[in-house]
Amino acid sequence: MKKRLQLALVVLLTLASCARFNRYNAGTAELWIGGQVSVEQECQRRGAVTLMLDSRILGCTDFFDAVIVSIADPKIIAHEYCHWSKQTASHQVCPEP
Repeated sequence: MKKRLQLALVVLLTLASCARFNRYNAGTAELWIGGQVSVEQECQRRGAVTLMLDSRILGCTDFFDAVIVSIADPKIIAHEYCHWSKQTASHQVCPEP
């Protein structure tokens, strides 16, 4: 019984995290677009490289899982895609918007 409850909890948490983002194919990566709070939580959960403006996390690139997470701002998406396409976390190569 306890294992069933644990499995149900894992499934519910997985489904809840999936629903927070619109997902798109971005070539060799998957682009997740969501609200600022969801993006911040997901980037923190992944421990991914982040773009922070005014202490807010607006996007990140998870190189290991090939996922770009961003708010719905074309400048932030382009910035994170630069990181992905150049495979670098450098802000000298991909300047902050």
